Amino acid sequence: MNENIKILVVDDQISNIETLRYRLQKAGYTVLEALRGEDALQLATKEHPDLVLLDIMMPEVTGFEVCQRLLAIEETKHIPVILVTALTNPEYVQKGFEVGAFDYVKKPFDTIELMMRIKSALKSSRSNRLFNEIIKLNSIVENLGSDYKSVEPINKSLLLALKNAKDLINDGKYDEALKEIDAGIKLSEKMIKLADEKVAPMLDKLKSLLSHLKRWSSDGEMRNLN
Repeated sequence: MNENIKILVVDDQISNIETLRYRLQKAGYTVLEALRGEDALQLATKEHPDLVLLDIMMPEVTGFEVCQRLLAIEETKHIPVILVTALTNPEYVQKGFEVGAFDYVKKPFDTIELMMRIKSALKSSRSNRLFNEIIKLNSIVENLGSDYKSVEPINKSLLLALKNAKDLINDGKYDEALKEIDAGIKLSEKMIKLADEKVAPMLDKLKSLLSHLKRWSSDGEMRNLN
C-alpha cells in the first residue's frame, strides 16, 4: 500500500540519497530524488510528493530556503518537510521549525525513529489534504450568495461534523471519526435535495469527497500510518 506514497529525498550527497532510498523502498514507498534545491522545487511542483526529506547544507539553495519556498507555492504548501541533517546546534533546529519544517531528524539517524516520524508526517499530510479540499469546496458554496441560503443551516452542521471528524482522526479515533463522516454525508444529501441549480453540482462533488474520505478511513489507509 505504501507504494502509492511518494517521498522526495533531497541531498547533495549521493551516498545519503542511496541510504534513504534503500530504507524507504524497503518500506514500500516510491522515492523521488534531487541533488539540488532548485531541482527539488521543480520536482515537488510537478510530482506533488506526500513528503519531503530535506538536507540543509546544500550549495546554491539551502534546505531552509527550499522549505520556505515550498510553503510559498500553492501547489506544494501542504507538503510536510522533514529536515534530515548533521547540524545539531539548537539554533539550527529552531530555524528549521521557523521556516516551516514539520520535523527535524539528526544524522546519523536511527532508522526506526525516522520511519516513525515519516508515518506521523504522512498521517497529518494525507488527512489534512483531503479535509482542506472539502473545506475549500465548502467555501465556494458559501460564496454563492442567495443561491446558498436554502442550505445554509444544514451546512453549518456539516462543518461541525467535519471539524469533529478531523480532530478524531488526528487523535487516532477512526471509528468515532467515521460516525461524524457518515453524518456529514447524510447532511450533504439533504443539502442536495434542497439546493438551487447553481449549488447542486458542487454539493454532489462535496458528497463525493466525503465518501472518498469514508472509504479511505474504512479501508485502513490512514490507520496503517500509525
